[in-house]
Amino acid sequence: MKAVRLIMVDDSQDDADLLLMALREAGFAPDWRRVEREEDYISALETSPDLVLCDYGLPRFSACRALELRKARAPDVPFIIVSGYIGEDVAVAMLKAGANDYLLKDSLARLGPAVERELREAQGRRRQRRLEEALRTVAEAVIGPTGQAFLESLVLQLAKITHADYVFIGEFIKSEASTIAAMPSAAERNSVRTVVACAEGKIVENLQYPLDDRAAEEIIAGQVFSRNEGLQAELPLLSRLGFKSYMGTALVDSAGHSMGLMAIMHNAPITDVQIAEALLKIYAARAAGELERMAQTAALEFQASHDPLTQLSNRYALQSRMEEIFKVGGAQAKGALLLLDLDRFKEVNDTLGHQSGDAILKQIGPRLRRLLSGEHFLCRLGGDEFALLIVGNADKEAVEQLAKSLLQAIREPFKVDGINLRIDASIGIALYPEHGDNTYEILRRADVAMYLAKREGSGYRIYHPGHDIHSPARLMLMTDLRHALETNQLVLHYQPKRILHGPDELALEALVRWQHPQRGLLPPEEFVPFAEMTDLIRPLTLWVVDAAVRQYRRWRDAGYTVKISVNISTRNLLDQQLPDLIAAMVKKHDVPPECLEFEITESAIMADPGRSLGVLRRISAMGHQLSIDDFGTGYSSLAYLTKLPVQNLKIDRAFVRQMIRSPRDASIVQSTIGLAHNLGMRVIAEGVEDAATLEKLRGLKCDEAQGYLISRPVSATDIAPMLQTEGAWRIRKGS
Repeated sequence: MKAVRLIMVDDSQDDADLLLMALREAGFAPDWRRVEREEDYISALETSPDLVLCDYGLPRFSACRALELRKARAPDVPFIIVSGYIGEDVAVAMLKAGANDYLLKDSLARLGPAVERELREAQGRRRQRRLEEALRTVAEAVIGPTGQAFLESLVLQLAKITHADYVFIGEFIKSEASTIAAMPSAAERNSVRTVVACAEGKIVENLQYPLDDRAAEEIIAGQVFSRNEGLQAELPLLSRLGFKSYMGTALVDSAGHSMGLMAIMHNAPITDVQIAEALLKIYAARAAGELERMAQTAALEFQASHDPLTQLSNRYALQSRMEEIFKVGGAQAKGALLLLDLDRFKEVNDTLGHQSGDAILKQIGPRLRRLLSGEHFLCRLGGDEFALLIVGNADKEAVEQLAKSLLQAIREPFKVDGINLRIDASIGIALYPEHGDNTYEILRRADVAMYLAKREGSGYRIYHPGHDIHSPARLMLMTDLRHALETNQLVLHYQPKRILHGPDELALEALVRWQHPQRGLLPPEEFVPFAEMTDLIRPLTLWVVDAAVRQYRRWRDAGYTVKISVNISTRNLLDQQLPDLIAAMVKKHDVPPECLEFEITESAIMADPGRSLGVLRRISAMGHQLSIDDFGTGYSSLAYLTKLPVQNLKIDRAFVRQMIRSPRDASIVQSTIGLAHNLGMRVIAEGVEDAATLEKLRGLKCDEAQGYLISRPVSATDIAPMLQTEGAWRIRKGS
């Protein structure tokens, strides 16, 4: 027998008895109440009935009024008119007004099927209403808090709407032996750790519990695991905790990978399994989206503060740590900075290839960490340069002894591809506050000491003011560079960028070379860094801009349209006159500002964010696009990134080069593309050297690609054929 809570609006008990008899014959067990007056009817509606059966001809109040009250107070409760013949027009009017059905009292055989149908449809309406309420709640949560606060809000809302006694969001804890990343089996997941949980309407402490194989298999396979009974056999732990029902579903990321699960538990059986399952799926989708966003943010934050190759902290992390030390301790802060640079490391890369060089760099961190303790902060600054920050009292003799130990560790053979390689290093040491009381001074003075140690071959040197001068060779080189600017010894080479998504046009990066009369063609790394340390960087940059604009004008006069990007250094960004000087050149050569873009590294921006931002905004306002170069290897803040007037972001080759072989690098590239696109930026991938990488980038919606697969840097003369032969530049390998 099916229980049904019933209101009968009828002035005849005999007629009511006939209705009850018909219902019992149809398999119902009615819990009924007969009313004749409006006030009794209103009171009965407040008891949450399942059904209203109403006679049309009532002496005390009308069926129309009864229907009106039901619509206002219990809109989901079915309302069936059971009466004598009232005429077809009246019956149709009542149905249009909201009655669910009309039956004649002399045809009660239809009563059972009609009640069965209306109860079923009413349950569907209530389920739909609850689902709509859940969707509204989740939608409202989107504009509320994020992160942990958002997840806490979700579990509290789901607990309330499903009347659950316990709700949690959990992450799978992968077994150490497992190497499978996507949709692992239950055997590869041994437990769940809750990220957020609530009990009895309150957030409670997180916990970890083992996974039952069957439950895990169903959930990880994308099914909803639901048990309204039998927990003792299948989930004995939950049964011992007093739960009678359990429902869980997987949290699946945008790539289809199972990240964890969301579950609800009750101390009694779930009354409506279907609606609970639908609600759980809705909330689980939002939880999965937020967990994925949080994971991507964490990955990008880690990327911003760590070197991708060695996983050591990067320059940004070092600078942040030092800034914090000097902010808190001021001139009283004590410690030391050691800069370690590998000697002749370029020979390893040139002889054995960058892969072998990278293998050595990866071994540096673990090898040095064996000698370090909690007050030591190790990081990779880039290339073959590492830094070690000592926080606290740094006795000079102890620091020297540590430097000797570090050098000895570096000198131990490195095994790469079965070959034992020996390398050496040079260390520069600056003590604080003895040698400075701010980040810039300590970094610069440790760098001076390091270059002195490298030049002398002494292994390590402690900074001394008498050493803080340019070497004769460097002074001579800078003298030659000044002469080169005056005698037109510099040339520009151009490296094409392939447009993957967007207009089919040629984009070039301008790269300066120095045709030295004695040393031949010098790459930029052999003179630009030294120019950066002197006042030569302004005339050098202006020469590059002028040469690029002049070349653009030649190509435009020949009927070709290209975009040329020029690199800007740290000192350029501190030059408040630079925007005006650029504007003068653009005006002099009568070219549109959009033809000239500027690339800036993260490190250059963060050297002095306030002054840099002012210069960048002025350049952007002039109509030039801006790109962040080598993204991920510097130390820009993700929060600061949103403030910059940049339109393009270049992913560093360190990520792109390994993305086919490294799921981690591929994930970083994908996340970076998503982040940039969400910020309205175009993305250029550097270091594209094979077709597989190019196609992968195309699939990830990367906008442009640059690298040896497209073309090596070539002269303006070699660019001409690319302009003349449509599409030929795209596959040119160069020389």
